[in-house]
Amino acid sequence: RLIKLFGYLQRYPSRRLKIDPSEHRPPIDPETNKQVPLDVPSTVKDVDWKQQYPDAKEEIMVGMPEPLGAPLSTAVYFDSNFAHDETTRRSITGVVSFLGNTPVSWISKRQGAIATSTYGAELCAAKTGAEEVISLRFMLRSLGIPMANEKTLLIGDNLGSLQSVSRAGAALKKKPSAVHYHFVRECTAAGILDVRKIHTEFNPADPFTKALAKNKFLGHFTYLFCS
Repeated sequence: RLIKLFGYLQRYPSRRLKIDPSEHRPPIDPETNKQVPLDVPSTVKDVDWKQQYPDAKEEIMVGMPEPLGAPLSTAVYFDSNFAHDETTRRSITGVVSFLGNTPVSWISKRQGAIATSTYGAELCAAKTGAEEVISLRFMLRSLGIPMANEKTLLIGDNLGSLQSVSRAGAALKKKPSAVHYHFVRECTAAGILDVRKIHTEFNPADPFTKALAKNKFLGHFTYLFCS
């Protein structure tokens, strides 16, 4: 990826990617002309994760450059489309990452195993989103860019999966889903993630999971590239 990046910069030295460094803003609801709320999925405040994940902490490499310049907020949206592939019935994961209000990376890929429920597919997508959060934070630290918030927003639209990864008392015994479940929960316990819920109609990761009607697609396109 770095070879392609520097090759592009060498070929087009005058090109720039403009980053909007202001605090991340969710999409606008056209009916109310207000920002869509990012709800906290759990009603439990100040969750204590020490009993289940006592050693959870973010791994930060030694020797990172000193953060300089304007701090950037970070947010990652994720979604899944259950049993999308008609041949294998594997689900699709969609992820889009933001620096401030600028989308900088996205994922649209078939999941590696068949999920037997929407809940399992959403947990797999949440795990992919959490991996993107870790990658995004590592990239910013490597470039010496300060982060505006201690935690990165991880935003999805499935309430059940979001409650599972944000409530210490939740339990899951199904092994394939439990691996994704505990990965996201440990990231939450380490203070890497701040899990939020967005209404499914306004999730910008939705177009990365399936084909959409024209008006709905244009709404997401406008938010991603024209806002």
